[in-house]
Amino acid sequence: MEDEMMDEIMEDETMDEIIEDEMIFSDAIDMTDVLKAILSLYDEYIKLPDANTGVHPIVGPNSRNHLFKDALGAIDGTHIRAVVKKAKSDRFRNRKGFISQNVLAVCSFDMLFQYVAIGWEGSASNMRVLRWAVEEGGFDVPNGRYYLADSGYANTSKFLCPYRNHNYHLAQFNRQPISSRYTVPEELYNHRHAQLRNVIERTFGVLKIRFKILDRMPKYKFRKQGLVVMACCIIHNFIKLQNEPDLFLDRTRNVPVPNDNNENLEPLEEISGGNESSASEIIRNNIKNGLWSQRRRAN
Repeated sequence: MEDEMMDEIMEDETMDEIIEDEMIFSDAIDMTDVLKAILSLYDEYIKLPDANTGVHPIVGPNSRNHLFKDALGAIDGTHIRAVVKKAKSDRFRNRKGFISQNVLAVCSFDMLFQYVAIGWEGSASNMRVLRWAVEEGGFDVPNGRYYLADSGYANTSKFLCPYRNHNYHLAQFNRQPISSRYTVPEELYNHRHAQLRNVIERTFGVLKIRFKILDRMPKYKFRKQGLVVMACCIIHNFIKLQNEPDLFLDRTRNVPVPNDNNENLEPLEEISGGNESSASEIIRNNIKNGLWSQRRRAN
């Protein structure tokens, strides 16, 4: 991965190829050197978990979320503002109407990026990007483990989603009295799922607050804009691993779960095989039923 990103930078041979006519930074060569240095740290700071990765305390045996013990973290896409030529603008215009690149990211419950896919046009669906990541992009989930995803993704044994047609957003639950918050088991499952999955929203929030360049992207060639995003993710992980107080974390404590992105869902067979539906439903239903049983015993 590191070598591929370095190759992307080395392809730029002249100032005009690095940045188009207008530019925010006055010294593009220096910026290129900075990117090279940061991206050389990719393999050190952005790492996928393996089969020996332990259970995180937030879903450990002493947690009320221990039925999600096989969860490694959360996955989602986010839109980063992009600058492209007018002739390409339709491809890069997202559902909210602005020009962007769709960035897929996976993070741990410690808010560390474990995988990042950059450079997709804003019109690309999250499932399309995920399918590429799994089939071609080197994104592998250890057997028996999974990530939490919203309902913009297909529910599989490696990407566990909420139940559709039931409350899911944290705000929907917070508006209700605790005594009448859940009328069916699916709502309790969805609430716990949303609370855990919210880590990816908080991580995106910290990233965008810390790195203002992501909201005011310079007029680099598009592939270099993607590399800027990757560099920011690497720096984010570096900062997190220092275990120092971080004011940006406090500013994202209550980031709400956004509206689900349900567009362009692709068949489960497209990404995980024909028996995926039943396997994933068994996992999800076991968690749902276990949570509901715990609640009934507690009452």
